[in-house]
Amino acid sequence: MSDLSWIAVDGTGNLGHFKAGPTGAIPESIKESREDLDRVVEFCEEKLQPVTEAVLLPGWRSRVKIEPHNERYYIEAFSDMATRGFFTFDIISADYRTGVSGYFKVAIPKVPLNIADLPNAIQIIIGKTRLADLHFGQVDEISASQLLR
Repeated sequence: MSDLSWIAVDGTGNLGHFKAGPTGAIPESIKESREDLDRVVEFCEEKLQPVTEAVLLPGWRSRVKIEPHNERYYIEAFSDMATRGFFTFDIISADYRTGVSGYFKVAIPKVPLNIADLPNAIQIIIGKTRLADLHFGQVDEISASQLLR
């Protein structure tokens, strides 16, 4: 699975949206069912409406290598999910020893969406990727090892 988006829930019920790229760490629960992944991502990216403002975090430019003409697309991609209530994360350069990347936070919602706000069927699927030791609002980075426990 390369260059995909996936969703997880943290220990407080907040939701994170992750852009994996070709090297991003992907939890086993995401790899188990492409059908579940597609269903959740489609629901979150296409059916959920913007409900809050997005805050783009300072310092993101120093973390990514993008051409100036692609900067607007990059900002919109991460801000869009933050307006739907998600904490949004992009990949960090791959660890040279493992070839796997962790993630850094790009944008946050002013008012986070909670897993309890979603339809039950979507809650059940996202609940399989519960990162109970993390609080998306309090971390700036998530290492591959934190995701692959």
